[in-house]
Amino acid sequence: MDTVTFSNDSKALTPRQRRFVNNYLTCKTGAAAARESGYAASGSRVRACELLSRSDIQSAIAARRADLERTLEITPELIAERLLHAYHLADSATEMTNAAKELGLLMGYYPTK
Repeated sequence: MDTVTFSNDSKALTPRQRRFVNNYLTCKTGAAAARESGYAASGSRVRACELLSRSDIQSAIAARRADLERTLEITPELIAERLLHAYHLADSATEMTNAAKELGLLMGYYPTK
């Protein structure tokens, strides 16, 4: 994934920082993204916090997310539509709850941790 195109602001990022940007979009937490990017596991939470507080990292994450949305033709509306469809097709209360929870997260009804 190091062949990803980044905005001009992120050209100053190191290869490990660019990996963090990519991994942050796929990992569940910043700490997991830091570990996957080659930062020490023992300080991954602190490193993730430091990286995420930097404006150049935030800009690179936003640019990468926009690139992915454009390439994959993903929009919040499409995701909401698919989650609502999954909710209606659910075979169990658990599946319905999971779809409803994901839709609520997408809509901003639950605070992120």
